[in-house]
Amino acid sequence: MINNKLGVVIDTVTNAEGYYKFSDLLITNEISFTLQGRNAKGGKNVEIKVDKIRDQDRTPNMNVGDLDTDLGKSLMASLENSKKQDAEMVRNGQMGRAQQLNEVIISAKKRKRLFGYDLVLDGHADFTYRPSNVQAFGTLLEWLRATVTNVEFRSAEADCGPVTMPFSRNERMKVFLDGREINDCEVQDLFYLDPLDIDRVDVARTNAAIMSMTGGPSLFLATKRGIGVLRSGYTPEVVSYAPRGFNPVKEFYAPVYDSNSRITDLRSTVYWNPGVLVGSNGKGKISFFNADTKGVYRVVIEGINGDGLLGRQVYKYEVK
Repeated sequence: MINNKLGVVIDTVTNAEGYYKFSDLLITNEISFTLQGRNAKGGKNVEIKVDKIRDQDRTPNMNVGDLDTDLGKSLMASLENSKKQDAEMVRNGQMGRAQQLNEVIISAKKRKRLFGYDLVLDGHADFTYRPSNVQAFGTLLEWLRATVTNVEFRSAEADCGPVTMPFSRNERMKVFLDGREINDCEVQDLFYLDPLDIDRVDVARTNAAIMSMTGGPSLFLATKRGIGVLRSGYTPEVVSYAPRGFNPVKEFYAPVYDSNSRITDLRSTVYWNPGVLVGSNGKGKISFFNADTKGVYRVVIEGINGDGLLGRQVYKYEVK
């Protein structure tokens, strides 16, 4: 089931080895899924697993010589162009021109807060961890065991059966996810997440103020997309899956050129397109106006194929 407003449900059948797939899905960054399995007789005695996306192949970087290590110089060029553009608009009496924008409605769900804050305040936890370089770990639990110090992850009994829980000095720790305390059975779902879905982990095991409010040592986790809600028990035939999909396409402003234009175009970035259409032959076509500034222009083209592999090409051309 696709967990969006439409609630679309799709089914498929595994092959003899138990492998399955769903094709032709356009996955944006806000979409999550719930996978539920049944055996041939409709029973629940199955376990759902989701393959991890394989890592990007390591290949020689053809763009090493193009990497910009002098960010100050690059920003200075952009600032100078902005100043010149402002001066040009002042000279033409256009700085005071008002532009009527269309109404924009912003909506969001209110997040539950812990003690008035979404997270433990910076510097108040004993340790704070932010996942990075976690490709070697299949689950969040694997990463936590290898990274978090002075916390032991071991088996414990819960209403849903044996579970893995964090312990500090032989005391079972409470676990908070996105500001909400979760029960022991929900912790099992949490530990099966991809560590890349986690933004931050705070460990509170000696701070008396925090422990007095939580009732003991605690582990605080914040997800990048506010997953927040997990199942109340461990059911192997059901899996929550939130892949890192595509970001929504954004529109880049491009000025309208006509014969009456009096303003000199001094933009530093002249064209950006996140969705270039490419034909079956792998070729695409774009068109844009250069700015009025003469000099060398730098073009960066980046892409991704159906297997998640990245491509990048950089070249330069001169405007005289």
